[in-house]
Amino acid sequence: LYGTSALTCDADGCAAFDMVGWRPTEACRRTGRVGLIDTAVNTAHPSLAGQRVRLLDIGGDGRAPSGKVHGTAIAALLVGRGDSRTPGLVPEAELLVAEAFFSTRGNDSADAFRLISALDALAAEAPLAINMSLAGPENPLLERTLSAVANRGIAIVAAVGNGGPGAPAAY
Repeated sequence: LYGTSALTCDADGCAAFDMVGWRPTEACRRTGRVGLIDTAVNTAHPSLAGQRVRLLDIGGDGRAPSGKVHGTAIAALLVGRGDSRTPGLVPEAELLVAEAFFSTRGNDSADAFRLISALDALAAEAPLAINMSLAGPENPLLERTLSAVANRGIAIVAAVGNGGPGAPAAY
């Protein structure tokens, strides 16, 4: 199983912005499509109200749906309204969301099958990039799928490393 990587934003600001030296006033005016593989997303959240966020159906399998905290936070960091508390990096882009996570015993998780399904659905939409803020075990099928998506010219952004520089490498 794969888990979400923790978000470093709170009421006092967003350490994630500080780490990359980005300020919300410098929002990119780039349009186009960006893919997101994450937990469920609350499209009614104030940061996302009026933004172009489209949920892709990757097929349900009867498991309990994930929470919406992590996916909503990452969506806001990507395409959040410029006048919101969490302005996005590319607020004028269309965000394509593949909700690959499900809830198991109170934890949000995704398995390789759901991640591959999400990558397949997003690749069919030809986004400029796909963000995956998650980590888990190596998987040869997932690796082949990631390579196939990258070979189509779609950038893959994997946000791992929240354990710090002394932590073991994450996949």
